[in-house]
Amino acid sequence: MKWRFMTAGDIAGIVALNRQLQQEEGAAVMNTHDLATRLTKWLETDYRGVVFEREAQRVAYALFRDTDPFAEGDDGIFLRQFFVVADQRRKGIGRAAFNLLSNEIWPPGKRIFLEVLSSNPAGHAFWQSVGFKPHSVKYSCTR
Repeated sequence: MKWRFMTAGDIAGIVALNRQLQQEEGAAVMNTHDLATRLTKWLETDYRGVVFEREAQRVAYALFRDTDPFAEGDDGIFLRQFFVVADQRRKGIGRAAFNLLSNEIWPPGKRIFLEVLSSNPAGHAFWQSVGFKPHSVKYSCTR
């Protein structure tokens, strides 16, 4: 599997994958225009995206920033989105992509933070299988 940093030319394809991610997580699904605008803004500021390809086909992507969003210090990486294309799952793609991020893209010694929605048990299982432990629990309520 190969990786490369995301470019403006990737935005439409990544937006389509991001919509799938939102649907699978049970999150509110944003419209295509808003997703593209948000992704463009993120990439122009403090986020970097990585596209993972196998045999010239996009199989996964990651979006992260080199700052700790939880105000615990400057040494953290926040992995905002990590998605493996549905028909490529259970083939080792996610683990391989995470290993590439850890070993080739991120500097060693950084603490990595991410959030997994409670409605995504497969996501919880995956992250625990690669060594993550629960850090905190967020609650929300609409009144």
